Amino acid sequence: MTTTHAPGANGPDAVSPSRLLPPLAALRCFAVAARTGSFTRAAEELCVTQGAVSRQVLLLEEFYGQALFLRQARGLVLTDAGQLLASTARSALDQIAQTTRVLRRRMEAPELRFMVPTCAMLWAMPLLMRFQGRHPGFRIAVSTTMSHHLDDDRFDAGIVYDRLDDPAPHQRLLFAERLTPVCSPRLTQGAQALRRPKDLARSVLLHARTDHEDWRQWLEAAQLHEIDPALGLDFQTLDLSNSAAAEGYGVALGDRVIGQPAIDSGRLCAPFDFEVATGHGYFLRWQEAHAERAEIAHLAELFGDALREQLDGAPPQASLLRKD
Repeated sequence: MTTTHAPGANGPDAVSPSRLLPPLAALRCFAVAARTGSFTRAAEELCVTQGAVSRQVLLLEEFYGQALFLRQARGLVLTDAGQLLASTARSALDQIAQTTRVLRRRMEAPELRFMVPTCAMLWAMPLLMRFQGRHPGFRIAVSTTMSHHLDDDRFDAGIVYDRLDDPAPHQRLLFAERLTPVCSPRLTQGAQALRRPKDLARSVLLHARTDHEDWRQWLEAAQLHEIDPALGLDFQTLDLSNSAAAEGYGVALGDRVIGQPAIDSGRLCAPFDFEVATGHGYFLRWQEAHAERAEIAHLAELFGDALREQLDGAPPQASLLRKD
């Protein structure tokens, strides 16, 4: 192997960036060989001969002027230089592959793969239908999920739940979460009706979190220390606990924005005018590769307009809690 230096090794600032890029075919062969640890397995994956992979890796080693692999009896071992290049190559090739998927989809019918948490579906669906009405030639593929993370392989954009103080890039805050007890309207009637927050002591608490932190936070803010937040029934998701509440099985904690459709329909009611901010919120989040898509901006505008309409029509929030 020759010991020539990579172009620009003695003065990279004086060399055109294009001359610092290695041959893409060689880089791809190297990346697969680094991942599989074998020229033979790399050749099988790339549908070429083992000799072709070996020649491409040798070409890359000549380009950089240093060994990238140690050839040992048990297989290939990356050198320090090889480990550095493998990490960079993997990230760069993944980004190219993602962009390729985006560009190929643009050649097909316009589509946006959109994720909505199950708990937000009742709130989000009318808005997505409104978006569809404004853009009849555009297809939006909606999927529900219990995950609060945007899966880059499955979705282009979506609604996610995250902490307010740890925002990710490429997102816009829709609203901060504010929890308030919700229940069937039937529980606010009769001799055992819920009229004051302290009446929760004789209610079944419905939990959307198994750590009971939601109810613990609300009861602490309400100064209802005599009620044990660990009592009640646990559910996996907010929509499940809200559904149980709508059937009259107990009292759940729901976000006022998310729960508004069920409140408007009469399935749920919020018996107490007291909300607690949790430090979390719901965000419109999108992949970096889709940041310039006009549909993202249109969705953000649509959600923003709907939230302003909803909040403008909401009753004023109480600043103090009456316990008696």
